[in-house]
Amino acid sequence: MKAYVTWFSGTGNSLWAAKQLAALLEAECVPMAHNQAQRVGPDTDSDLVVLVFPVYNHLIPYLVQRFIQQLPSLADKTIYAVCTYGDSPGVSLEYLQRRIAEKGGTLSGGFAVKMPYNYISPSGSLRSVFQPFRLREISPDTQEQLFAAAQEKLADIALYIKAGRRGTLETEYERIERLAERLNLRNTLQKRFWLHKAGYHGKTKMTSVECVQLMDAGFFTTEACMGCQTCARICPVHNISFANGKPHWSHRCEQCFACLQWCPAQALQFGTGTLDGKRYRQPAIRPEEMFLQPQ
Repeated sequence: MKAYVTWFSGTGNSLWAAKQLAALLEAECVPMAHNQAQRVGPDTDSDLVVLVFPVYNHLIPYLVQRFIQQLPSLADKTIYAVCTYGDSPGVSLEYLQRRIAEKGGTLSGGFAVKMPYNYISPSGSLRSVFQPFRLREISPDTQEQLFAAAQEKLADIALYIKAGRRGTLETEYERIERLAERLNLRNTLQKRFWLHKAGYHGKTKMTSVECVQLMDAGFFTTEACMGCQTCARICPVHNISFANGKPHWSHRCEQCFACLQWCPAQALQFGTGTLDGKRYRQPAIRPEEMFLQPQ
């Protein structure tokens, strides 16, 4: 069975997981294009497709949704998915399952792999009045423990896929998530909260998954910016351009934080929550590997 593993990643966690799986499955490992004109998707002669991506807000990234939507029928493909998460997988795999079903396909199995958290989270400290959200620092020892556990789980996932097993779908907090969906909280309260947090105060009819594109309003650079353009090169959707030696964002954001986490000078910031926060990049991934992500 010809197979390939396709990935989307911001800080390298999902790319690392994808590379592990590709080696175990003897599969090609390719970045997940959201535009088929730039790279052919699972409508090739591959029989087995494994999607690897991070969990965003307990759902899937908007790029992954677009990737699925722009594909032809998936009825003749065997599809598995692996999501990497720092907090909870939520219902991301269930949400993905629905998107795949809309294209005539079936998600044969979905797995969640815990990795170091790499987004802002409530600070929970005395300074929370002035800095309610901060980058969460994960100690090197904890990172190593997570990587070791993830490696073991990925080996088990590869065996599951090789055996042709089906039916596993790893989710958490299903009742809470379904209640939020039933009350449309994601597209009302939650959407307004995060757009406000990012400094975007306009109105939009975009869904909560889509409106992450507008959250690049929260990014800015300090005087430490060297104009090296690493942020522009590492952005998976080519959302960043340079003018007068400074980056500018174009409202095509994925909120993957690749630009912020990979900035060599730590000059790139998001609101007030990252000014003194320790950056995170998957230590086994080189930035050059991330540059290969297509527009």
